[in-house]
Amino acid sequence: MRLRAVACVAALAALTSCSSSDEEVADLCGDLRSFGATFELLLQPQADTTVGEVRGALEKVAPYLGRVAGVDVTPEELDAEIAAVEETFRDALEGLGDDESSSRVDDRLRVDRPRLGNVLAEAAAVLGCDAGAV
Repeated sequence: MRLRAVACVAALAALTSCSSSDEEVADLCGDLRSFGATFELLLQPQADTTVGEVRGALEKVAPYLGRVAGVDVTPEELDAEIAAVEETFRDALEGLGDDESSSRVDDRLRVDRPRLGNVLAEAAAVLGCDAGAV
């Protein structure tokens, strides 16, 4: 009986820790606004942007994307799309030097940059972020 009670308490704690709080969602919306320039660099790099800058921007937002995918309010399809887009960006940058022009990956990311924009817009909508967040 005691083992069952311990198991129930552990299960309840796990469920409670998995739920998204309003504070967590507000924090994600705030971070989305804060990362605006970083996402802009990923979506529309300037002519003089380097691969290293794009790679750095991706590394900067990767933990954020993981947090978005980790909240329970985002559907599994969105979580999978977040992971897929991030992986596509990583693959496109693979093998290129940091000092090379980011235009080297333009063809590789032609389809995936709009996918990232769509993922961000969908995440903002699901999280209930205000329209200015993206």
